[in-house]
Amino acid sequence: MLRTYGVTPPEKLVTYDGLSFLQGIIDGTVPAPPIAQTLGFDLVHVEQGKAVFEGMPEFRHYNPIGTVHGGVAATLLDSCMSCAVQTTIEAGLGYTTLEIKVNMVRPITEKTGLIRAEGRAL
Repeated sequence: MLRTYGVTPPEKLVTYDGLSFLQGIIDGTVPAPPIAQTLGFDLVHVEQGKAVFEGMPEFRHYNPIGTVHGGVAATLLDSCMSCAVQTTIEAGLGYTTLEIKVNMVRPITEKTGLIRAEGRAL
């Protein structure tokens, strides 16, 4: 499947409930967000209260000290947690991230392999 990237117009976005919209990103009926193309990650699974993203760390993600920039991990985590919330909202409603805190426990490099972030709405 050829993935397209873009931003869904607000008048179309409000016609979807959150879960259906995110499923549309996975099946390609809705464009994936540009940030996914920029950082090289994909939404790979959604269900009520859950969203899973995966990405492959690459050299282009490196910071000046030779590891993947922490912002890549933070963006992946922000995406999975916020989309887990989005799976629970009805058509016409919105949401935004209010706060995120990330503790890095080990470096990510291009040798790490596929990274996966799973968000669950509690």
